[in-house]
Amino acid sequence: MIGEFTAQGLANTSWAFATLSIMDEPLLNAVSGVAVPQAQAFTPPDISAIAWSFARLSVSPGPLIDALADRAVATISQFQPRELSGIMWAFATWRVIKLPYLKAVSAAVITKIDNFNAMDISSIAWSCARLQVDDARLFDAVSFAAERRHMEFSPQSLANTVWAVAVLELQDVE
Repeated sequence: MIGEFTAQGLANTSWAFATLSIMDEPLLNAVSGVAVPQAQAFTPPDISAIAWSFARLSVSPGPLIDALADRAVATISQFQPRELSGIMWAFATWRVIKLPYLKAVSAAVITKIDNFNAMDISSIAWSCARLQVDDARLFDAVSFAAERRHMEFSPQSLANTVWAVAVLELQDVE
């Protein structure tokens, strides 16, 4: 039955299980098995939702990671801020660095940073620190955006962002 799901159906199913914190490995393995060959049909919301869901449930993405990264690069101009922060968070949670993907996401974040809300800025900052991203333009864009919107940050988002800045600043010193 899951083989008949559309890309959106796969994304919605995995998102629902992750949101409810239901770990169903056979289901997620089936989603992954169907998603890999369908990845070329994925839209940015599908890519982001599936990546976020698997990372949220601490599921190793296996071959799905390459399919998601490749499709993200191909559709990066269509990503909205929430989708960019979601997929960046997922890759950082998995501690996966795919350079073409990372370069494409970094460029998109820099271009769209003025449209990011405080939570998305915090998520990007945390992801950059977790992956030890060495991209001064991205770091500057995220830092300036955080400074402009600092009054909108929740205590947790502010703490995550300050931690990320400290980690990335220390990286520059070393």
